[in-house]
Amino acid sequence: MINNVHIIEELLGTYSSYLQVPLWIVDLSGEIVIKANKDGLDCSNLHLENSVFLDDIKRMVENIKRPVLIMSSEEQAPLKYVLSPLFYGENRPCFLLAGPFVESNLTEKEEILLEGVHSITQEDKHKLIQSIEKVVETLKVLYRDTHSKQLQKEKLNLIKEFTYNKECKEILPSFFKNVLTIYNLDFIGFASKNTVDTFCVDLVVGEKGHSLNGVTFYIGEGLLGQSAAAEKEMIWNGIGQSNRAEIFKKAGLQPNHLFSYPIKNHDIVEGLVFGGKLKGTPFHEELHIIMKCFVQFLSDRKSIREAIGTSEVIKEYYQSLVDVMDVFIHSNNPKNLLYKVLEVCRSLNKNRFVCATLIGGELFLRGTTNDKLKHYHKQLTAYIGQSVEQFMPHTKNSQNLIHVPIVKNQSVNGILTMEVEAPSCNVEGFLDLLGKILSMKYCTVVDGEGQSDRVDALELLHASIKEWNTKEYQLVQKALTMAETFSQLEEFNLNDLKRAIKVVPYRLSFIKEKISAGPEISILEDYHRLLENQGSNHFYRIESQILGLIYRKVCNKEDLDIEGINESLKEKFEAFIQSMELNEKVEMDKVEISLEDIEKVRDVSSVIIELPLTSREQEVLHLVLEGLNNQEVASALTISIHTVKNHITNIFRKLNVSDRVQAMAKIYRIKYGME
Repeated sequence: MINNVHIIEELLGTYSSYLQVPLWIVDLSGEIVIKANKDGLDCSNLHLENSVFLDDIKRMVENIKRPVLIMSSEEQAPLKYVLSPLFYGENRPCFLLAGPFVESNLTEKEEILLEGVHSITQEDKHKLIQSIEKVVETLKVLYRDTHSKQLQKEKLNLIKEFTYNKECKEILPSFFKNVLTIYNLDFIGFASKNTVDTFCVDLVVGEKGHSLNGVTFYIGEGLLGQSAAAEKEMIWNGIGQSNRAEIFKKAGLQPNHLFSYPIKNHDIVEGLVFGGKLKGTPFHEELHIIMKCFVQFLSDRKSIREAIGTSEVIKEYYQSLVDVMDVFIHSNNPKNLLYKVLEVCRSLNKNRFVCATLIGGELFLRGTTNDKLKHYHKQLTAYIGQSVEQFMPHTKNSQNLIHVPIVKNQSVNGILTMEVEAPSCNVEGFLDLLGKILSMKYCTVVDGEGQSDRVDALELLHASIKEWNTKEYQLVQKALTMAETFSQLEEFNLNDLKRAIKVVPYRLSFIKEKISAGPEISILEDYHRLLENQGSNHFYRIESQILGLIYRKVCNKEDLDIEGINESLKEKFEAFIQSMELNEKVEMDKVEISLEDIEKVRDVSSVIIELPLTSREQEVLHLVLEGLNNQEVASALTISIHTVKNHITNIFRKLNVSDRVQAMAKIYRIKYGME
């Protein structure tokens, strides 16, 4: 507060020097609050107290909206001033007065009489009025800031009374004094239960309320007795003439506004906090909030301390959420968000165990290492790639662990696990929210251009099989057909399994080098564990088990005993195979277009030009069929790779194909009259 007053003094001094007139901040009683007379200007005291000039100012200042020019009413000294509208300064209404000064067109006699008083021109007079307007606006801001800081400090001191470990009689006087000052009350007091049916006023703060000390009243008597009888807070406005305020009238008070808040102990009213204003506006809404909190604090301080502790936890959760959202918004890397979430969890659970596993098996650990808890988490990773419904029953266990899924397309894309001291709705809700935020980030990034690149890489690997091993490619196609047909009998993620089947002939290490982590990688990892017979105790994904059954069939290795496959699933699959054997010959006799046949297609321009494609799409298709990749097509046509991908998507849609090989086959059939 001192700093702002110093700034105000410097501001007035600077403007006084610049305008060449004294500046005064004066309250309505005529007391000079601050005066400035830089550069030796005449600044003798105004002596406004009880003067006619002050009466003139008070009549005028309450009605003006902008600074105006006024003249002293004393005839022998026609001095002029600039008067500002009222503003709130130093906790009271004030106005700014600039002057005295005289205009430059004085008579010789007036010049002698007013020697030493600054003279200004008509132009300077307008500049002075405009400048005073700016000064007043600045003063309002500075005083508002000063008042706000002081008020904030007083409110903080008010709240501190809630937390000090003092007896009630020690808390009340200072608390009441602060409330009285901040909310402009005339009195505030406390009445305790005196007998079974009476209360006695023990303490009153406020000069106008001292006469209430020692006053007793019955439960139900008057306004305060009504509050005690009803056992609830009560607020009355405009009661100056009410007979119900008789208790106060006997003490020489006539409050216009009154409040009363009961203090309870085990639902029994044992005291009242009351306060009032003799006139003026009703109570500020903030006062009611403060009083409600305070009487609750007095009723059960232990409960309040616990509530304050909970409030601090919620505040910490809120700040942590703000930090997480900051990373979510500004970072395109989902792992950065995951790192932040892990750190937030570690901080909230006081360095206990935290971990996360993403699809593909990548593990992240934070906090205290615990092999037992890590094992519980690892067991749940078997649900990665499966539906959220299958995972949700396993989100809690007896080890004080909470698990939340990172979800993509209704499938579990990862799992976040946090150890807690004791599960609670707040912790579970907050962790669930973090899981949803991670899911949004991973969906946003993975479903964007990066996902297109993954799919392109996988499809290219699949198409390449046909080039170096036609027989293997045919087995893959047969496995894809088998998986699609079996999906009508068993519920699993068909799309993920089909992507895994498309690249199953490759070494797992090679696939992981070429394709970023995804559900198909997780399926293949489990599939290889099955083939290596790593034990039946491991929980294998259903897609991996089906993949093992399919390849045991298509590779004619029915005698291969694969441990870890669910017996019920195995029986269902064998029944499915028996039903397929009747149609197997028909399926095997289907016309296959070999890679050699497709490669014989050289001149496809005549076919492409007849297709329902735009000219640009025809150009893109021609280059694609010549073997150019997306980047090479983009360079050849001087367009972006993103535009190339959009064109290819539209081409495949119009041709009703899903990849480049199928597109080439389509062109072959059209060229040779097969379509």
